[in-house]
Amino acid sequence: MKEQPHICPLCGRAYDEPPALSRADNQTDICPRCGMMEALAAMPRRETPQDRTRRAVYATGNRTVRGLEAVTLSLPPCPGQSIIKRPNNAGMHSAGALLRDKGYNVTYFYGGNSYFDNMETFFSGNGYDIVDQKSYKPEEITFANIWGVCDEDAYRKVIRTLNEETRSGKPFFAHVMTVSNHRPFTYPAGRIRIPNDSKSRAGGVLYSDYSLGRFFAEAARQPW
Repeated sequence: MKEQPHICPLCGRAYDEPPALSRADNQTDICPRCGMMEALAAMPRRETPQDRTRRAVYATGNRTVRGLEAVTLSLPPCPGQSIIKRPNNAGMHSAGALLRDKGYNVTYFYGGNSYFDNMETFFSGNGYDIVDQKSYKPEEITFANIWGVCDEDAYRKVIRTLNEETRSGKPFFAHVMTVSNHRPFTYPAGRIRIPNDSKSRAGGVLYSDYSLGRFFAEAARQPW
């Protein structure tokens, strides 16, 4: 009979690797990842302002729609289904509606199709214009998978769109969500050291970080 996986009491994750011993009591078995995090946390180092900021940041659930509703509506986790997927979710006190009233151009950028998870209905009903995969010209897409365009294509679209919006003279607010850091974790070849066909989470994270760094560098060169 196959041995049942262990369940980590700290993160709730099932794991098959040999357990680590929690530094909290030197008795409890925890998963290797939590063991590594405890070991890193125990290393002596001087606290920085960034450390104090991170202590004030909390997760709002384990689904993308939970993060989206939290960032958009400043809400803690809500019981039941995410507000984004509920009916009658328009006209709420969102960051987009607030900034639009202040004269901002407000845009939600998504690398996939925004009908997924009811995002299109929610964001369009709460003060946001939407730029998603349906807005891309064929020549703007160099790589895509089942979830949408690669992060580099998405960020290039953001730059192009914001450059157009600034011609109006109005300030802008851009909420950007990309899709490369998601199964199947595929991305353009030759960008990072992990092969693009490895379909590994580490590759997805590394490629997302690579793309974000390039976006920041390109954005710094823009007049805005």
